[in-house]
Amino acid sequence: RYQSDKAQLYADQIVESPNFTGQVLCLSRLEETVNDAQIVIECVVEDIEVKKVALEKISSLCPIDAIIATSTLRLDLNKLAEKVRSKER
Repeated sequence: RYQSDKAQLYADQIVESPNFTGQVLCLSRLEETVNDAQIVIECVVEDIEVKKVALEKISSLCPIDAIIATSTLRLDLNKLAEKVRSKER
């Protein structure tokens, strides 16, 4: 599915390169998944407590200069980031 989605984004001219993503890995442990990531996009259920825990863990495990993003559409980002290390990311 990943390959077909990537091809469709390119065909629709949403991205300029057919290989717009770097290496994408699916791992079962958060520690393995984010330990050398350059960008992490959190996409857990839209529950502030669940997201806060996830973002706190991610920020403590990924490199200090990694960009951390959230998929929230309505939750307060300041509240989500209360325990995030290096909030400016």
